[in-house]
Amino acid sequence: MSDTIKITDRLIAETPNPETGKQAFIWDSTLAGFGVRITTGSKSYVFQSRANGKTRRVTIGRFPDWTTETARKQARKLAVDMDTGTDPNLVKRQTKQKGITLGQALTDYLASNNNLKERTQKDYSDVINRYASDWLNHSLFEITPTMIEKKHQQVAKRSPAQANLLMRYIRAIYRSHAGLAQINGLTVPTTPTDILAVKKQWERVERKSSSVPSDRMQDYWATLTTLEQEGKAAATVFKLLLLTGLRINEAQKLSWADIDISNRSLTIKDTKNRKDHTLPMGDYLFAMISKLPRHGEQVLMTERGAITNLRYVQQAVLKQTGLWISPHDLRRTFASIAAELLPAYLLKRLTNHANGADVTLGYVIKSVADLREPMQKVENAILSLAGQNIVQITKPNLTLVQQVA
Repeated sequence: MSDTIKITDRLIAETPNPETGKQAFIWDSTLAGFGVRITTGSKSYVFQSRANGKTRRVTIGRFPDWTTETARKQARKLAVDMDTGTDPNLVKRQTKQKGITLGQALTDYLASNNNLKERTQKDYSDVINRYASDWLNHSLFEITPTMIEKKHQQVAKRSPAQANLLMRYIRAIYRSHAGLAQINGLTVPTTPTDILAVKKQWERVERKSSSVPSDRMQDYWATLTTLEQEGKAAATVFKLLLLTGLRINEAQKLSWADIDISNRSLTIKDTKNRKDHTLPMGDYLFAMISKLPRHGEQVLMTERGAITNLRYVQQAVLKQTGLWISPHDLRRTFASIAAELLPAYLLKRLTNHANGADVTLGYVIKSVADLREPMQKVENAILSLAGQNIVQITKPNLTLVQQVA
């Protein structure tokens, strides 16, 4: 510490602020550790002492909001607390920690988690705001296991899958918050969703297995073709999904710049597993894309904009065939047909599935050229089920070359 002097309001007022980026201290001669920190823009009372063997400096308040005598009295209280082992800064952080709400914790989690894609972040916000908006202003310490049980059961009446998803999201937020709190030596709220595992109350949700039945593929394909002929552009989207196994969001963001004419391939950028996914185009798919008019940067566009409304095609198919086929059903259909024709490592590569714990598959690298024959084999199988003639194309369509160029 520097030289000491009895601190007064007048002394503080008359002491000039230092230059930018610097700070100065005045230490009191009547109470050890009591002082004033003066920076370019403020003057604040502080108290500095040792707590549990470590030096701690506590900010009391700003001058002139606090008078010197009031600040000195607070400093004496802090001296007693720190002498008995209490760390005022830790107490302050603990108090702040206990006031953090689910809404704040959600915001912090989304801001700090670099592994979550934008769509996943939106899903977190949408699900929690849809089913647990009444909890957003609750402290994490206020949400109890009993509340979790009741909310889970309430949402499960509408959708068991959504009930589980909500609780998984809340669990992730709690665990992330707890990890940061432990690092900073703070009290950690218990994760209330643990009650669902303890009582075995997680909803049993069967993995969806719907796809286009093999014996109905001809009807399904014929209906899509009729809708295409009637000018229903979304029908082409469904054919694209069926012939590639792409996820709907991947297909919708496909741009003309992602079409490689010379290599007869397409590339989906920044997919679910954060990798670009390049697929060779089978003969039918290449011919189909070559006929599409170019209305903008995206491949799946009309003169009115991006093709996002797919439901009217689903309803038309339902009316004609009795089949309700979702975009992801077509991915399952592609994968199911491919699984009968190809080894597992090729199926994973075509559908862009992560290899997970299978270390061996991680070493199996297949180029686009290596995938061309398997991709054509799957396309041929789909077309055969659809009752279509398989026509091979050996040269790229010049119209498409001009469109993309």
